[in-house]
Amino acid sequence: MFRSSVLLNICVVVLLSLAVARAQFRLKHEAPRCIVDGAPCTHYDWRRVGPSPSETPVRLVFALKMKNLDKLDAIFHQVSDPHSAQYGQFLSLHALRHLTTDAHAVRNVTEWLTQNGILDFSSTGDFVIAKTDALTAGRLLNTQFFAFQSPSTHLVVHRALNCKLPSYLFHHLDFVGDVTTFPQTSALRHRHRRKGVNDTTPVTTLSLINQVYQIPSNVIVDERATQSLYESLGQDFSDDDLKQFFKDYVKGAKPPKVAKVVGPNDQSGCKADPNNCGEANLDVQYIMAVAQGSPTTYWSMDSSTNFLDWILAVASDPSPPLVHSISYGEDEGADDASMLDRFNVELQKAATRGLTVMVSSGDDGVAGASARGNSSACGFSPSFPASSPYVTAVGATMGPEMQQTEVACTSDNGGLITTGGGFSLHYATPDWQSANVQSYLSNAPQLPPTSEFNSQGRGYPDVAVMGHNYVIIDGGQKQIESGTSASSPVFAAMVSLVNAARFQAGKKPLGFLNPVLYQLTSDAFIDITSGRNNCAAGDPGTQTCCPDGFTAISGWDPVTGLGAINFPSFLRQLLDV
Repeated sequence: MFRSSVLLNICVVVLLSLAVARAQFRLKHEAPRCIVDGAPCTHYDWRRVGPSPSETPVRLVFALKMKNLDKLDAIFHQVSDPHSAQYGQFLSLHALRHLTTDAHAVRNVTEWLTQNGILDFSSTGDFVIAKTDALTAGRLLNTQFFAFQSPSTHLVVHRALNCKLPSYLFHHLDFVGDVTTFPQTSALRHRHRRKGVNDTTPVTTLSLINQVYQIPSNVIVDERATQSLYESLGQDFSDDDLKQFFKDYVKGAKPPKVAKVVGPNDQSGCKADPNNCGEANLDVQYIMAVAQGSPTTYWSMDSSTNFLDWILAVASDPSPPLVHSISYGEDEGADDASMLDRFNVELQKAATRGLTVMVSSGDDGVAGASARGNSSACGFSPSFPASSPYVTAVGATMGPEMQQTEVACTSDNGGLITTGGGFSLHYATPDWQSANVQSYLSNAPQLPPTSEFNSQGRGYPDVAVMGHNYVIIDGGQKQIESGTSASSPVFAAMVSLVNAARFQAGKKPLGFLNPVLYQLTSDAFIDITSGRNNCAAGDPGTQTCCPDGFTAISGWDPVTGLGAINFPSFLRQLLDV
């Protein structure tokens, strides 16, 4: 049978509908897309070095179309809605794969690979991942691979400018990854280190967190309440720093051990350069201090991967941790629509298995990190994956560490960072928050012109937690960190405390949290009504403050979400679900 080979747009993945939607809210600093008419990639800080050597290892990720997505969506809502009779009736990995795997798609793609001499591949049912060399991959896809280097990170990846696939595979694939898509070197760890620290610097500690949010105990006795941290960009954590942190700031507790490390973790560099470990140490020390006894996984991803690679790794685990925290983000507008959509589907699948994912909302207000020291970059740049409706986005507050009222953390108020928030350009407002969003849009003061942001988009964050002046041990030394990077793992640990209590009460874990979160009564939260997120992160007097931003008001807002956590009521209501 003759099977024609034509240019397959899903290799590049630029959807017209998304382009039209984004054109309505185009950012002043938006750069051209990565691949334009075969030109070298510039959007992600990549420069073409030259042709890839023939023997260069290349990975090809084939995202297979799935079946029964309507049924998946229905099950997702049933197990996540507290008013559903199926609430908490989660699926096993086997049942989920049986539901969504299209065996015909798997067979056609794997047979095609085999026929072309590629035998090193694996299939999860929804993805086929092949490993080969640049020469073979180029022949397979009718293209040529080149070496690209990031001047800012010196990372080298091997990619093509286009690719071709047999037309009969079109209806089996959503996209082909790691061919024309590039890692975002602009992906950020959401933290900011304070300079000039002394003994009088006001700090956030575990004892203050417990006091402000009224957490009566940090001890978890049920080891089914598992949790995990996403790490990347070469970050490592130190066991020695963890031990010292517990000795200095978690009185009476035995220093814990991270239960499992997935991926790289080189602890030797922490003392040589604390920047190698600041983010990871912050995450590890506080998630394990707030939820002591929760088996904690350190899930480290290579810098050349993306968030979709992480969720695929988690999805392949037959018994993954229940609670996940991500303290990283990137500009939503720089990602392809197909990847954003597939990430959402994978999050839905994770939710049907009872997993909860928290994500830092960002440290640069509405404009994003490109506005740091650059007023021409002012605008509205949502942070992904915080902008996904299927994660719980966590913003930052400040105040109690200085014995002041809790307010939104903003750099123009001395917070070093400004809690991220706003509205997605890609994802629509989900049903569970639509009333909250409409109320905000109707009542908010100083609301930016709706022509400047997507008022129909998913609003974030969902909640907020203190994020200013966290004391950590890094490289054996006391350091002070600020950012939503602190807020997300602390809130994730609170969810682990709730999961443990639910297990003890004979109940299932929470799973996807947002539908329940937006139905809790107001006394589960500390309403944050002061702050505006128009400034980027920066030291006092140096930060960029843009004309537009969102203002915190009573109730939900795209600055601190529903508010901070009143843990006794939060726990009580979630135990009753």
